[in-house]
Amino acid sequence: ASSRPSASPSARESMQVAPQRKGALLKRPVSDPGSGKWSERYFVLLDSFLLYFDKIGSMTQNKMDLHPKGIFPLRGCKMVREPDAKDVKVLSVTAPDGTRLVLGARDETILDDWMRAIDRAFQAFTNDPALLVPPASPGVTNALSVVGMGSFAENQPSSPENTLTVSRFPKVGDHVLAYHLPTTCYYFATVVSFDSASMDFVVKWDDGDPSGRTIHFDRIALDGSPSLDEVAIGSLVIFPQGTYVGTEGNNEGGMRYHQGKITKVYKDSNNMLRFDGHHTLDYESRAMKYRAYTHEFKGMRLDELRMPPNALDLVSAPSSTMSPSKPLADAARSHDIFLIYNPHDSVIRRAQGANKPPSYAELVRQAVDPCNLVGNLEQMGLSVWCDADHANSSYTEQAAVMQNSKIIVACVSNAFADNAENRMQIQFARKTLKKPIIALVVEAFEFGPPWRWQATAIGLLLAGDLYVDFTDVSKEQEKLRELHSIVQGHIHGGEAPGPASPVASPDGEGGAVAHTKTDVFISYCWSNSYTARQFNQVPALMGREQADPRVIANALQDGAKLKVWLDVKTMSQGGQLFEHIAAGLQNTRQAVVFISDEYAKSDNCRMELQFAAKSLKKPIIPIICGTGDEWRQTVAGMLIQGLPTEPLDMRTAGTSADAVRFVLANLKDMESQPPPYVAPKFSAPKKGDHVLAYHEPSTCFYFATVVEFNRENLVYTVDWDDGDDSGRSMSFDKIALDQSPPEADIAVGTHVIFPQGNYFLMQNGARTEGMRYHQGVIRKISKDANGVTRYDGEHLLKVEDGKMQFRLYDEFFHGFSVDDLRLAPNAIDAIMAFQS
Repeated sequence: ASSRPSASPSARESMQVAPQRKGALLKRPVSDPGSGKWSERYFVLLDSFLLYFDKIGSMTQNKMDLHPKGIFPLRGCKMVREPDAKDVKVLSVTAPDGTRLVLGARDETILDDWMRAIDRAFQAFTNDPALLVPPASPGVTNALSVVGMGSFAENQPSSPENTLTVSRFPKVGDHVLAYHLPTTCYYFATVVSFDSASMDFVVKWDDGDPSGRTIHFDRIALDGSPSLDEVAIGSLVIFPQGTYVGTEGNNEGGMRYHQGKITKVYKDSNNMLRFDGHHTLDYESRAMKYRAYTHEFKGMRLDELRMPPNALDLVSAPSSTMSPSKPLADAARSHDIFLIYNPHDSVIRRAQGANKPPSYAELVRQAVDPCNLVGNLEQMGLSVWCDADHANSSYTEQAAVMQNSKIIVACVSNAFADNAENRMQIQFARKTLKKPIIALVVEAFEFGPPWRWQATAIGLLLAGDLYVDFTDVSKEQEKLRELHSIVQGHIHGGEAPGPASPVASPDGEGGAVAHTKTDVFISYCWSNSYTARQFNQVPALMGREQADPRVIANALQDGAKLKVWLDVKTMSQGGQLFEHIAAGLQNTRQAVVFISDEYAKSDNCRMELQFAAKSLKKPIIPIICGTGDEWRQTVAGMLIQGLPTEPLDMRTAGTSADAVRFVLANLKDMESQPPPYVAPKFSAPKKGDHVLAYHEPSTCFYFATVVEFNRENLVYTVDWDDGDDSGRSMSFDKIALDQSPPEADIAVGTHVIFPQGNYFLMQNGARTEGMRYHQGVIRKISKDANGVTRYDGEHLLKVEDGKMQFRLYDEFFHGFSVDDLRLAPNAIDAIMAFQS
């Protein structure tokens, strides 16, 4: 951030500047650039910022008054010479977030001179990173109070050596919106002081009112637009509504502001982001009633909203008025993991709080209890600081420990996303500390439909990051191993996770996750690896030591001199799991699959096999390991048993040398008789495809057309067939092509989408009817008298979990044919379908 002038009167009134250009121009309102109304303003082009002042003569003798009416950052903007408006020559400057500044002059020469000066500022900004720093102003700190500054905060380049961060917390002298308790509204003010012990600000109101000048940190906000990833469904914001008359002697008055909660985010017909919401304080509870009050607000732009600061930012601010008594780096010893979870998601924590044992229903809940994760992580040899175990810790201590932790592990749920403290912690870790975050989904479902948190600010902050699904307690050990691998990769690999990396193209170019060509891809389950057991990565070995896939992989690489893709070697470099797997399978000649009961039960293993065999048509070399035979009845088993190569069975006999010979023999056969080339076919929907998609508000699936896919967070956007404009975004596993799946893709335990019940929708007086679809799980497969395969199953989401009930609701379904069912794609297919 820029250095600030001292508080002396002379420094507050003026400072030495060297503007590139200055003078009077006409300006249309930023809030309505298409209007015909022009106002004369005094403009100053200073570095890469265009400042404008209310009165002519604001600059004299190269001294500039530091109270501009607005500041417009030129970084990333586009300048266009517009058609003349009667006798006014017009140009427009458009910011990356769509904000337009429309300027005019009655003399074309004057306008041309301004355009040349602005163009030079564009070029200078590109070549001089020092121009990132906007001019300081007591009234407008770091230029954040102007329209369009959200784009400035988001698009700053960063580097390990010099990361420039725009301040999001108020400091002494900053212009803010602050809460006035006597009237229960927010008004403009300037920060006078801050007490880090009580977290209270003292302000001076712009209108001179002497009352209510002490405000807690969560009731004050910098007068600047928040960034896009701060505002989502559920976010608390400060918004304008109504006006007031100023105090005696200052009758200008101004706009009232209020605290509200965002309930809807959408784009208008001009593709501009809009926000709807409602007051957090109802009308009856307000001390101040005013004429323009409405409980809801609609169509707000991002630049009209303000957000309170993060308490963790406040206590870690490099300001003498806010710093703790000793440097943060010395306030806490280093930890591997800073673990955050909401106590509501822990049965153990809730029982301790209620001082009674948990109920039977709580004990058999589906999700893993996050309270147990501390011990599990410590058993892996990791040092953990758990936020829930230090409930009385101060913000200063939290900030220090987070700063000195290598990784942030967040147990995410709807309750987590609804909690202000949890949101604050994730924002501080992500935006201020730039720490790697691993999200563990531990949804308890009491707070509405599962995965609702993805539409909140937490979902935006974590978008594109890898998460581990802990919602199924039966897979706890498998997911712990997955978590351990990711943690070790970050700690020892030294690379922090960022947004999802693009998958490499088949020729090895075009993405950060680029793999060299390999001879074999090793697909296996950790539970079948003796080596994984030796390193305590799995609780028990399922199978024989001699059939260890990792040992066989090393023998293929070191002895047979093959190029081998093995997860524990490749995944340590960081990045996103699905991207690495997709790139690895794309760039290999064939896959060696170690099939077992454990493999068939693993979502990730099954995904690898289906992607290799069905989407890429890669040759598969199968080896049976583990101890059981249940895998034969699964989707993975059907794929293996349909291969031309008879599997090598290593469950009771055989050594790693036998496995190497088996692999080499099959490689030789494939080289002498290469299979015909088959173009990859991906089962995931693409833009323009007709699909069944999940509508979160109604917890049902309906027909739609794909409009967009975000490969960073694997989220689709659709247009509903019936014209509904709500709930248009959904995760990759909540959408399916409108076509029957192959029977080979459905087995007991497969998740499917099935029809049950109908609905009607009234829009603009017209009635639309259609069939409801739902996500279920297959429990039984049989043949009817005509030899047709029939499927029975049950709803995946039950009524007690938040499923919407309807007239023909039945927990179970019976006798469906494959033509009645649809299948969601796997993550790799979704990524590759859009890449292709």
